[in-house]
Amino acid sequence: MTITAYLNSRNGAILNSQGGHAPLGGREICAGMPPDTALQLQLGDTPTLRLRVFDPWDDNNAVLLAADTTITATLKAWNDHNGDALARIADDDWDKPASLTDNVQDDLTDSPGGFYVGTLDLSGDDLTALMPAGTDRFYCHLQVETVTTAGARQSSPWIPVLILSDICRDTDTAPVSSTQPVPSAPLYYKAITALTGGGATALDGIPTIGKSNVLAMLYVSDELQTWRLDTGTTAENAANGIVRPDDYNASTNAQIWKRIA
Repeated sequence: MTITAYLNSRNGAILNSQGGHAPLGGREICAGMPPDTALQLQLGDTPTLRLRVFDPWDDNNAVLLAADTTITATLKAWNDHNGDALARIADDDWDKPASLTDNVQDDLTDSPGGFYVGTLDLSGDDLTALMPAGTDRFYCHLQVETVTTAGARQSSPWIPVLILSDICRDTDTAPVSSTQPVPSAPLYYKAITALTGGGATALDGIPTIGKSNVLAMLYVSDELQTWRLDTGTTAENAANGIVRPDDYNASTNAQIWKRIA
């Protein structure tokens, strides 16, 4: 199986059409229950991910990542954002194009080339452990991240993925329905106008004790942003998408806001 996707170089969105109108896996920002249009992959398979980077400000033309940029694609369980990856295409595992005419793969009728090509191995023990015999599906999310040597980091919104059991394999039995993720709707904070500074108009002023799996949508500098409340102790770096709430406590409330869109 080959998955062809397109990375918007300006905002990190992963799309299934280069024009930028069709998010891969259903929608760009996914909260709570994954959509029915989640990308469906098979347990045990090794699908190929072909990723082309494009610039929407330049007629959607294909571009290459800067030479100092690393790129990874990571698959995790739907509600697990800080645990180990279930599958990953590490930077060294990509076949990176040397030019926009490299990695064309004409049999798939794509032109120009410039594809980053990697293999996602869905047969690892961690993923298999989440799919015991009799389980027919398991929701995950895939995220692509690029990082320059200067530390500029860009993470895509979640790509919802539905991992399906293959009942033809000897280790599987007749499928049964599995437990679905717990829904959590995004909250829109129309009074928020800053990321830090505390109080009712700043992201770090939102009380977080007793909350989890929260998505906050807010306008900052006339830009609609989406932040997710995650478990973590990462130091605050608002410019790179990390904000610590004012009620953060490393022992009793180790949570941070992380920008996802």
